[in-house]
Amino acid sequence: MIRLLSLLFILGLLSPLSAQNTPSIYYNFLPGQSYILMADKVNLRQKPSLQAKVLQKAPIGSSVQIISKSEKTLSLKGIAAPWYFVLYKGQKAFVWGGLLALGQEQLNDGSQLLYGYERLEVVKQGQIENRQFWLGLRLVQNNKEIQHLAVKAMGNLQTGLALRLDDNRGVEQLEQIIELSFSDGYCGGTNGIQTVFLQKQRLYALPPLYSGSDLPVFQHQYFVYPKAHQKSANLLIFKNESGEYDDASGQPQYDEQSSTDYLWNGRVLLPLKP
Repeated sequence: MIRLLSLLFILGLLSPLSAQNTPSIYYNFLPGQSYILMADKVNLRQKPSLQAKVLQKAPIGSSVQIISKSEKTLSLKGIAAPWYFVLYKGQKAFVWGGLLALGQEQLNDGSQLLYGYERLEVVKQGQIENRQFWLGLRLVQNNKEIQHLAVKAMGNLQTGLALRLDDNRGVEQLEQIIELSFSDGYCGGTNGIQTVFLQKQRLYALPPLYSGSDLPVFQHQYFVYPKAHQKSANLLIFKNESGEYDDASGQPQYDEQSSTDYLWNGRVLLPLKP
């Protein structure tokens, strides 16, 4: 049981409720910097309140420049964020920070990818209550949303989040591969990757990959793509390795080294029979 719980923490599956009071990354937007709205018809208000007068509405993908951060905060769907005083098209107004994208990338097809947290769900597993955050990905072109995809996030709102864009790595018909990396940056913390395929302006989420270590225990999951294995153009090989490091030699002692072949059919990964 101790080993099982250790692995669960390595994989980022246990996120205690006690961390909920720590300020989220939505408090870190900087005055003088511009950020993108990742919701449509965003209300820009006269005061930092949901009851305040709406001065104008801004479409998704609009850029606002932060003037200052308000002391007033708001929590919606479990996401806490302050109000920000911003400049939009020459007018000053307040906007809730949870509507600002944490990041945005320009894709090869000309669309814009925005991402940020959407909601918190509290999940009970026996006597334990765990938090599950959801991350939203939005494809936008000319201030219009093309697609919205929600994926389960790893860790919490303090976990480091980075996005990487790559080519199709040899997978037919894909335009790009998007990797969202979650990391707490310390041994035993959350460490994993959520992979998303972009194909014909549609986003498809793959199963999440968990890796990490809490010495001496380790876990490593990854995909081998066609460009690397040089076999079928739609074949992905899933690798799963776990075990412990030997105290004397420091070398890994594997409890599991498994490999599973999957076929990408244009929408989902299908396991291939051995």
